[in-house]
Amino acid sequence: MNRICRFAVITIFLAGLVTVGILGTSTSMTFVWPGYLVIGVAGIFSVIAIFRRTKYAIPSWCMIAAFAFAAYLMIRAMKSPVTYFAREDGALLITCFIAYAVFLSMLDDSRWRRYLFWCITGLLGANLIMAGIQLVSGAETWFLTGYARTFPDRIGGLFNHPEHFAGYLAFGIPFLLSAIIFGRHSKPVKIGLGAISGLCFLAILLSQSLLGVLSTLAGIFTLGLIVLVLCWKKLVFNTQKSVLIATAIFLSLVGLFVILNASRVSSVFEQKILTREGQISLPGIWSSSLEQFAEAPLIGTGSRTFYFFSRKYRPENEGTSNFETEFVHNEFLQLLADYGLIGLVLALAFLGLHLFNGFKFVLGYLYFQCIRGAILPKSDHLALVTGAIAAIASISVLCLFDFVIHIPAIALSATVLLGILACPDPMSRALLPAEEDTYIPGGSCLFVGRGLAFGCGVALTLFSCFFSRSEWHFEMARHSYVSGNVDAKQLKHLEQARTIDPLNPFIKTLSAHSYISAIDENMAPTVRFAYLEKADQFFREAEYLYPHDIDSAIAHSVILDELGRTTEAANRIREARQWAPKHGNLLIAQAEHFLRNGELERAEKSYKMAGEATVFPNPEAVQKGLDLLADKRIQGPVQIANSDSLIKKGKVKEVEVSGDFNVDEAVKKLEEKLDAKMLEIAPLD
Repeated sequence: MNRICRFAVITIFLAGLVTVGILGTSTSMTFVWPGYLVIGVAGIFSVIAIFRRTKYAIPSWCMIAAFAFAAYLMIRAMKSPVTYFAREDGALLITCFIAYAVFLSMLDDSRWRRYLFWCITGLLGANLIMAGIQLVSGAETWFLTGYARTFPDRIGGLFNHPEHFAGYLAFGIPFLLSAIIFGRHSKPVKIGLGAISGLCFLAILLSQSLLGVLSTLAGIFTLGLIVLVLCWKKLVFNTQKSVLIATAIFLSLVGLFVILNASRVSSVFEQKILTREGQISLPGIWSSSLEQFAEAPLIGTGSRTFYFFSRKYRPENEGTSNFETEFVHNEFLQLLADYGLIGLVLALAFLGLHLFNGFKFVLGYLYFQCIRGAILPKSDHLALVTGAIAAIASISVLCLFDFVIHIPAIALSATVLLGILACPDPMSRALLPAEEDTYIPGGSCLFVGRGLAFGCGVALTLFSCFFSRSEWHFEMARHSYVSGNVDAKQLKHLEQARTIDPLNPFIKTLSAHSYISAIDENMAPTVRFAYLEKADQFFREAEYLYPHDIDSAIAHSVILDELGRTTEAANRIREARQWAPKHGNLLIAQAEHFLRNGELERAEKSYKMAGEATVFPNPEAVQKGLDLLADKRIQGPVQIANSDSLIKKGKVKEVEVSGDFNVDEAVKKLEEKLDAKMLEIAPLD
């Protein structure tokens, strides 16, 4: 194969890895599409390797597990009830599959794997530099002009969330330490890697992430076990005995400390790991995911459906909170809920086979004689594999308490690490007969993977070209809306975004809000009505694409009331409450709907229920609504609802009432004044 072509493909692939590592640091799709585009281009050009012989023998079971896992997730994503959410999972899945296939096809050379190592090291360094800037100029500082992080009290590097930042550094530390221990780097380079590792751990401490510390220790512990296994037989008996005694003493001290400080340790674990943002309880979220799992145990409810099932199954003991829990904060439970038992089993098989293959390679070094009497072998390949195993152990701990695999920067890095475990052995090809790959170079699994990488590359490139444009127009419109500048330019951005991406419900919702914001009191009634009709149209389209969006339902109900379609407004709120029965903002919206339509008793009941809500409570809005309700009840004019007979008698239909009396007293006074019985009164608009 032409070396220049291979050089170009690998360079593009590594550039894509770095781009996603910089832009894909949150769950938002707004910024990550350019990175996906570069990975897609690498997938397209990797077709030049479709008949290329490889230096490594890739275990068929690893690739079969990868195919099965990716195929199942993609099929389930295509069946997801909300296309936009499924697209997020699908695009990330395609990107990771391309990275996996391109890595196996192209990076079977120690030189290019060394470049991969430096790319990951460079991303760790970029995060450290950004964290340093945040320490000086403020933790809200971000690398994109015009944007700020939503966690202004904790540093986060390139990441929006400090926990994800700490998690990224956490799996990077054992990866670097492995290179120091096993790699063939010069002494100055190892000192530099050690310094970066130390700075990473310091940054984790400064980010106040106990989970980051825990995952770092898990990775280091795994790396330590590998080191101990490889050098155990080379240690003299007295040294082995000393190691065992020291380990026993250390574990005893740790156990004694935990026992003596059980309540304090439990409290810290509860506050720092099992609680997020001071209000979100992870055990409560996990219980919600298990209830979602019960809806479809075998195949799950669909990609990212926890977005709305989390509202429906929010536990009663969750406490007062204004946070939406869009992710389970446990990737294994997320797989179980969204993709069912099949998805979880395939994921564990995929992970287990790769770890088994990596450990088998590491254990092979037990039979190699170290040069110059060294205790540990020196090999860049061994360093990459041991670092990958330790990093995967670290990421696995993160996956127990966070949704890190939904972060593109971390997911893509984890995919590359698994690729290293899939083909770690540079000598395995030499042990196979030369005829093995005469007709299908690399074997049938790798050949299929290369073909799929090309197809996925074409799809991802096209998607990225379209959606990066639509997201850009949407973001421009959103910025304009937030700043209060609703003008023709903003509406044009929204029109272009809708044209490019007609399946994005949030573009439709913003379009509706933009037309509402454009209405002013000086507008002609016909024009105002037309704007309301336009907003209703976009809200209905958004409802079709994402029927579980309660925020859209609240705004839509107001527009429907304005248009006189009160029954539709009531149904819109009622349907939304089925997905969020405990949300106070929906109860307030329902009360306001009743109030707008003169149903005072039902409005009072809804306001009182909203006052007891534990999710999105708003005591100020509830009190304001109750005060307004009281004003409507005791102030005139009032209308006599059953006044036909009185009108025939020449009696008045409307009567002014005032004073500090309640509704029953008002009815009684009116009955006395009009000489009638069983009157019903309602406020006039």
